[in-house]
Amino acid sequence: MRSYDPENTMKKSIFVIAAVCLLTLLLALLLALTAAAETVGEGECGDGVTWTLDEKGVLTVGGSGAMTDYFADGELTSPFAALRGRITAVEIREGITAVGDNAFSGCGGVKSVSFPEGLTRVGEGAFYSCAAVKEIALPDGLTFIGRQAFRGCTALEAISLPDSVERIGEKAFADTAWYNALPDGIVYLDHALLAYKGEMSRKTEATVEEGTLLIADSAFWACGRMKSLSLPDGLKYIGEAAFWKCDGVSEIKLPKGLLTIGDEAFYCCHFPEKTELPRSLTAIGKSAFSGCTGLQRVFVAADVKEIGPQAFPEKTVIVGYEGTFAQSYAEQMGLQFKVRVDEYAPETTTAPEGERVKLQRRKETGTVVACAAAGVIGMMAVIGLVALRIQPKDDAPQEEPMDGIPMEQPPAENGPAEEGAAEGESAEGEPVKSESVEGESAEGGPSEDDSPEHAPTEDGSPEEDRPAGDEGHAKAGEDDGSAKKNKTKEKKKRSRYRNEWPVIK
Repeated sequence: MRSYDPENTMKKSIFVIAAVCLLTLLLALLLALTAAAETVGEGECGDGVTWTLDEKGVLTVGGSGAMTDYFADGELTSPFAALRGRITAVEIREGITAVGDNAFSGCGGVKSVSFPEGLTRVGEGAFYSCAAVKEIALPDGLTFIGRQAFRGCTALEAISLPDSVERIGEKAFADTAWYNALPDGIVYLDHALLAYKGEMSRKTEATVEEGTLLIADSAFWACGRMKSLSLPDGLKYIGEAAFWKCDGVSEIKLPKGLLTIGDEAFYCCHFPEKTELPRSLTAIGKSAFSGCTGLQRVFVAADVKEIGPQAFPEKTVIVGYEGTFAQSYAEQMGLQFKVRVDEYAPETTTAPEGERVKLQRRKETGTVVACAAAGVIGMMAVIGLVALRIQPKDDAPQEEPMDGIPMEQPPAENGPAEEGAAEGESAEGEPVKSESVEGESAEGGPSEDDSPEHAPTEDGSPEEDRPAGDEGHAKAGEDDGSAKKNKTKEKKKRSRYRNEWPVIK
């Protein structure tokens, strides 16, 4: 039986541990050497953006932010342009927001491209002539695809376009297997109208499909043979030069819901003399309506915050709301501006310099008319009540004289009574009722026979006026007749004013 040797056992343990550590170190060194051998090239391609190309031909773009835009004036300038022949796949990782112009142009060996969520822009010519790519799936949130971005991808058969895309550059998907397989006519890609393919025949009537959200740049460029154009409501984006010199269309009507109009979109087109741009519009590009000589007056709503230089013909009158961007633009461009006042007039707006301009909100036209009508009706009602108040009534109570003092009546409104009125009738033809009592005149005062100056004598005639003999009696009869006529006249006057408001002095 062998005895236990503690010292020998410890030595063996130390040897095993040392061997394991050595093997681990060698393995780590081997992995590091292998990784170094797989990296063909690396560097920066933007602020905070890096690239790495491994031996398998996978070019990885990582970091955060946008890639740098590169130029292709006969020679590619991207940092990995010299290695493009070895690139077989492109992997753009999350955090990258934009693929630079001409970034992968001419990489003919690339067979696949992966795009991250959060990417918003694919630059001009970014994948130009990547002839081996067969399919691409563009991510949600992408808004811009540059001019000729995928042109020349002759193997490209399947394209997935998200609804978030707002602008597609000219010939972005031209000369691809997908595009070349389509018949002549209007070309659509999901919700986007890309172009009119082939030669347009004379008097073509173009109708854009319902559900189309955008029209790509130069989609109908110089289609002078087009006779009519119908744009659907809900169309949001019209690209640059989309209808450049489509002067065969007699009149173009812009749809509701339109948001942006690109540079030179309607250059030399025909619009009505007075054109109302959609209230939904937010941006109008440079020279968008330049050359539209028939356009004399155009309404620009308050939501427009961007208008490019020479957007309208020189003598166009711009109509808009006070304090809006449209007014500032008109002043800067030397165009006449007319203020519109309606229910859409904003309370506050922002001038181009950021200055807040407070405006007093105008009342709606209907409200003003209603208030005016209500005021007129109210005045008429008041006048009517006053007229009823002063209108004579036959049964109105007669004002009694005070202390035997006769009342002075107001002068007649219609002038003196007609001389042709019969005795015993008023000027209106009503019978006159004598209000006087014995011992009073028709005015309510003492009668002439009872006055001291005409005190009766024993035979009933006044002492001073009574004539003698038969001549006196005849003269007295004539006097009695004159007195009766005078009393009748007094009764006529009283009958006319009996129901008037009395004036008492």
